[in-house]
Amino acid sequence: MIIRLIILLLIGSISIAQAQVPGLPFSKYYSSNDYQGGIQNFAFTQSTSGMIYVANNFGLLEYDGTEWRRYS
Repeated sequence: MIIRLIILLLIGSISIAQAQVPGLPFSKYYSSNDYQGGIQNFAFTQSTSGMIYVANNFGLLEYDGTEWRRYS
């Protein structure tokens, strides 16, 4: 019974490990200090060029993959 459980856990962990693209995290945390905005984000969208736009309580935030810009 224990051997079956160990095998099941190994198979499950292998499939989870393969689901992630090597070198890329599933998500990244940005604090409000990183983007110089407020702590409330209301809406997110991404343009066809890859820019990410966030509606924030301090204004519109724009992220290009390396740096944040805030439009008040």
